[in-house]
Amino acid sequence: MPHVFGGSIPQTRPGSIEERLVNTVLNRHDEVESLLRDAPGHYFPIFMNHKGETIVGPWAIGFSLGLSLGGEAWAPILLATPKPVIAPIMAVNPQLAKLLIRLSPQERRKIRATAHHHISSAVLQLHAITRHAR
Repeated sequence: MPHVFGGSIPQTRPGSIEERLVNTVLNRHDEVESLLRDAPGHYFPIFMNHKGETIVGPWAIGFSLGLSLGGEAWAPILLATPKPVIAPIMAVNPQLAKLLIRLSPQERRKIRATAHHHISSAVLQLHAITRHAR
């Protein structure tokens, strides 16, 4: 997990806010890994909510940063036709949506409108597709 923290896990003082933040990230990582492996039907991403609106963009950015760690293994997933499994994740962020080169802008907008309902399923499918690479 050092890559999540810019190359190394931060050194923190016991009981500090920094230690709690690092532990929160590490615990969530372990929880997601366990759920995807042992109880995939119980996995749900954690999105922000503001005044009744589901905010997915920051989650998608974090997910995409993790994608960059997988190297060329992601190319077939991003270029899949007719629609990549990862489309709901990528469509919620304008920069990431540009990577969905096989989808028209109209298709990307349509996917973005309901993406938060489909991201959990997309993560489960991606987990299954990439199992051999782990």
